[in-house]
Amino acid sequence: MPQNWFVVASSRSENRETSEALYMTSGFVYDSAEQAAAAFRDEIDTFVYSRYGNPTVKMFEQRLALLEGAEACRATGTGMAAVFGALACQLKSGDRVVASRALFGACHAILTKILPKWGWRLS
Repeated sequence: MPQNWFVVASSRSENRETSEALYMTSGFVYDSAEQAAAAFRDEIDTFVYSRYGNPTVKMFEQRLALLEGAEACRATGTGMAAVFGALACQLKSGDRVVASRALFGACHAILTKILPKWGWRLS
């Protein structure tokens, strides 16, 4: 384990808890409509919606990257998001995917219903 695994920017609240709080929210508050619009256009570095990221996930990603000696880490909210992300980052239009028919139902749906919309085919 790297010696500096614990050297990650702290996200502790004003309550000074001994470890970072778990953020169970789905949305975030903005000081103005203009700030919210900029956040949703990805013009400012702030959280928008928990499916895209939140302080809990950010801390996990930072610590896992340090533990693994990686430059960065990305975490997903669900296993299906991880499956989709793993496929989507590797495939381009026209590619064919070879898969067993005995896949988990949702994985099969990704391969037969979602990916074909982008020109990928299941073999």
